[in-house]
This record gives sequence, C-alpha cells and structure tokens, in this order.
Amino acid sequence: FHQVALSEISLPSSKLWTFSLLKTQIGYENYLIQIRNTEHMITLTKFRLSNHRFEIETGRHRYIDKNKRFCPFCLNLVEDEIHFFMDFISFKTLWEMLFDEVQTHDRNVNHLSKTNRFIHLSTKSNIISATARYLHKMFHGRDFILRNHNNLI
Repeated sequence: FHQVALSEISLPSSKLWTFSLLKTQIGYENYLIQIRNTEHMITLTKFRLSNHRFEIETGRHRYIDKNKRFCPFCLNLVEDEIHFFMDFISFKTLWEMLFDEVQTHDRNVNHLSKTNRFIHLSTKSNIISATARYLHKMFHGRDFILRNHNNLI
C-alpha cells in the first residue's frame, strides 16, 4: 500500500508531487521535533503538503492549465513551491540570507542542481530550522504584499 501511494504521488500530474520529492520513506518526519518554533514547523508542514495559496494550488481549483499558473509577482513563471522557495524575486534578499547561513554549515549545497538544492534545504536536519524560519517570513511577506498591493502601486 505504501509503495503504491508513494509511486502515485510522485507522478508529475499529482497534487502532491512536491511532497513526493521530500517524503521518500514512510514514517515520522524528524523535522517535527527538530524545529522548536511551532509556527515555523506548521509553515514548513503546510509548504510540504501544498497547503498554501500559491497559484500552482489555487489555479488547480480554477482549472487553469498547470503551465499557466503564473506567479503574481514574476512575469511568466509558474508559482510552485520551488519557484517560491528559490526564485521569488520580491524576496531575493531573504533567499540570499538563508543561502549564506546554509553555506556555513554545508558548502556542497552550492554544487547541487536546483531540484536537489530544494530537497536538501527542505530536509536536512542541520539546516531545517533555518529553512522553516525563512519560509515563515516568506509566507507572511507574500500575504502582506497581496493584501496591500493596491496601496503599494
């Protein structure tokens, strides 16, 4: 049963495709005890499970083609978890701060492919708290900009 479930969610068309990148084994996730800040842990959990308002998810509910669920801030780029996490232009400074912090613990992260870097930053125990803190700031910043975008224009 578990093997079938894991193979089905790893299909590119699956809603849980991103989750399948991060969840490769059945069992308890160590980050649930490694991240001491409950709000950060909840944010990371929601991110991993696609429990968010990114276009990749909200567009699915509106039957928009997966390749046309564009980021509201970045021209012609699909707003999925990897885009939000690594390429979100509005929060480039936050990304650079996280990446600098991570490189002090793990210099090899710079040599990974984009997908493997995403997996690494989202799963490694020595940096998971920093990743969760970063995501928490990103989620709140994105929500703030979307709520107040008319006032910022």
